[in-house]
Amino acid sequence: MKHYLHYRNNNIIGYSNVLVSCDDFDCREVTKEEYDQFILNKEKQELKIQRIKELKQLLKDYDYIGTKIATGRATREEYATEIAQMTVGADEINELEARL
Repeated sequence: MKHYLHYRNNNIIGYSNVLVSCDDFDCREVTKEEYDQFILNKEKQELKIQRIKELKQLLKDYDYIGTKIATGRATREEYATEIAQMTVGADEINELEARL
């Protein structure tokens, strides 16, 4: 079986097991190892994106905490655990986004 990666401006934009003729991108035959590496990297990237979405939802779920503290209806100490989780989550988002 042959393996192809689709390129536009020297960036991989897709893949297939059949040669595709298109004016919008180049189709280059690659080895099975190169193809498998591309698929593995794509899966890892999708997992990172999913994790970023989960973490952003966590931050969104805790947005109200800042408002309560700012308006004097709560203290940082009351929400210390959640604030720590938000800090760790924000740091992880930054790290993951830097590696995308």
